[in-house]
Amino acid sequence: MYALYVWRNWALLPLDVWRILIAQTVTYAVLAGAIWGALVGAALIPIGAPPTRAPRLRRGVGALIRAQLGALAGALACIPAGVVAASHFGQMPTPYFGGIEILIGTGGAILVAGMRFARAEHGLDLRRAFVQTLAPLPIIALLLLPCSFLPLATVSLDLDALRPLAEQIGLGTLGALVGAVLGGIGGCWMALVTLLAPRSKPAVESMNT
Repeated sequence: MYALYVWRNWALLPLDVWRILIAQTVTYAVLAGAIWGALVGAALIPIGAPPTRAPRLRRGVGALIRAQLGALAGALACIPAGVVAASHFGQMPTPYFGGIEILIGTGGAILVAGMRFARAEHGLDLRRAFVQTLAPLPIIALLLLPCSFLPLATVSLDLDALRPLAEQIGLGTLGALVGAVLGGIGGCWMALVTLLAPRSKPAVESMNT
């Protein structure tokens, strides 16, 4: 996705600017992804042995808390990333990356991270980990249902729709808000990946057994 962005806008900026931008973007992506993964992973570490024979209510409350912890950790991890993305990259003399592109990139990162969480938690091979990563999709869609009442341009992070909001609350605040929302969705998604039982038999023993 980023390579397509560079190719599409290559003629608009000097080579020196592209070198700086690409180096900073790669560094930013690696650090932001590592921080997000570490915080979400730490939040989802089980405390004590899982209560396999606990009452349904207790297990349900535990699952709800686990999902909330994942969302909270993901949101907190992505607030600084959102501030940096908006305040730094948003101020550079470069074309807007694109709202749809940001959402697609976020979805790709969730897919990759989800497969890693699925393999670590359930001991699945790559194919089954991919299926397990997609398993929370209906739940996430239900949780995001209120977003359907927002204007499509806002949900898709369209530049013209975000510009008035950025002028009102500030570019850094807007970046923090978008980062928290996307990071929280990703963190909740990882929690659901670990909570939902795989439909197929694990290939190896789970890390938590």
